[in-house]
Amino acid sequence: MLGISYIRELFNLSMTDLAKQLGVSKQVISQYEGGKTRISDKRVKQISDMFKIPEKYISKELTDLDKLEMQKAKLNNEIKDYEYEYEDTIIDDETGEEITITRTELDSGALLAIEMNTYQIDEEKLLANIKNTLDQCFEKAQEDEDCMDYGLSDANQLLSLYEYFLDLIKNPNVYNSTLRSVLLGVKVAYGKAVSSDKFVRKIAKAIKNYDEENRKEWQEIADLYEDK
Repeated sequence: MLGISYIRELFNLSMTDLAKQLGVSKQVISQYEGGKTRISDKRVKQISDMFKIPEKYISKELTDLDKLEMQKAKLNNEIKDYEYEYEDTIIDDETGEEITITRTELDSGALLAIEMNTYQIDEEKLLANIKNTLDQCFEKAQEDEDCMDYGLSDANQLLSLYEYFLDLIKNPNVYNSTLRSVLLGVKVAYGKAVSSDKFVRKIAKAIKNYDEENRKEWQEIADLYEDK
């Protein structure tokens, strides 16, 4: 899905609604979203300014992380709409007199939405990091002559993953529940456990896909060195 299409979904707009706001026809919006017409830089800026969404998302094919980042931008832009003021009474330390002050708080529903969005972004980044770590392990082993033996290369991959998990454990921003999900995802990927949790299944799928895509190539490398 292109960013412009997701903006319509995010702000609950029809093609006609968006066309009116941009001063173009519905057909132009349809061509933008269908990839038939390139969105000009001027139009990208107009859309970005109108919806307070970074320009880099407007005309690109979005990942799940991109969508979450766009949701975050929308939440941050609307945060003032969910603030409320109330009066509170405090005691002056020096005089002992009561003083009435005005406090500003964020609506609990909006606060929960922001926290959930932040958590989802962290999950997607974690998935991306796991995939990148696996890819880097594979590339490194291919380049390193000492790792060309299949078994040793496999061990090096696992070692790199363990090192990555240690980094996660040390990171104060990673919740224990998230770490447990990652470890459970590894177990699910290798048939050692089952889970109905969507995040755990995503992790397991990422690991399975890695294995399916690269195990054959690893075996070909191993066979090549055995023949020698």
